[in-house]
Amino acid sequence: MEKTISTNQAGLIYCIFTIALKLSALPSLMFSYAGNDSYIACLIALIIDMFATITVISILIKHSDKSFKELISETFGKVITSI
Repeated sequence: MEKTISTNQAGLIYCIFTIALKLSALPSLMFSYAGNDSYIACLIALIIDMFATITVISILIKHSDKSFKELISETFGKVITSI
């Protein structure tokens, strides 16, 4: 039996990873560069991530019959999928 990641699992992992990265690393990195105006940069990054997440989830819903690995393999090829 081959273990594969379903599209729902891949979407959930993507959302959790995005939220966790924003909450853990971004505030300290942004404050060192932007100072007191770092909230503006964080807001812009949040909006961009929201659109990216909606795009990824809509693609995963559209191709729900395929596993995540199959979808990546068809899109990018076998070489990039193996990385």
